[in-house]
Amino acid sequence: MKKFARLAALAGVSLALAACGGTDNASEDAMADTVEEPAEDALADVTEEPVEDPAIDEPVEAETPAPVSEQTANQAADNAVDAAAEIEAMMGDAEATADAARDELDNE
Repeated sequence: MKKFARLAALAGVSLALAACGGTDNASEDAMADTVEEPAEDALADVTEEPVEDPAIDEPVEAETPAPVSEQTANQAADNAVDAAAEIEAMMGDAEATADAARDELDNE
């Protein structure tokens, strides 16, 4: 009975929202409001020519990462395994909570 009441209330709210929407004249084409202007208008007062930037031609040295020791790599791998185990445990808890909520709703 509660499900039927909820469904009826949802239908009523949906119809009320549908009734609120409307237009004055449906035959008019929708026009998008925009604050943009055509490129020709935006650049009309620009008279200068582009200038080449000499800093662009300079080579950029790539940073070499510091070497990683085997101990550091193993520690990072262990941390990743621990984090994955925690996430799996949280996912199990979330699934159990969702199942309990579904069961509760089905029993109403």
